[in-house]
Amino acid sequence: MKIIGIKEVEDCFDRSMFREIELDRPVSYRFIEFIGKTGELEYYHEFPRPFFKVTVPFKYTLKGIEGSSSVRLLLKSDFDAVLREFCETVESYPE
Repeated sequence: MKIIGIKEVEDCFDRSMFREIELDRPVSYRFIEFIGKTGELEYYHEFPRPFFKVTVPFKYTLKGIEGSSSVRLLLKSDFDAVLREFCETVESYPE
């Protein structure tokens, strides 16, 4: 999986903690399982558009919709380092 774009999502703080991550393909259930191994996965398949959330304590919370090509990342600490680590994890997904 490749990241094709990252943009800050405005919030009311001086430095945005939210990032919108654009992926080169839609999120699959297999990718959700893969990224879910990095933290605590919540997956709601019964929703009309299956929703997932992965929480990695003290680092980030990731939210997304299965089938969408973007996800939302809430950074919780050391924004640059955690974002880099997240990107490396996503790009290590075996296709």
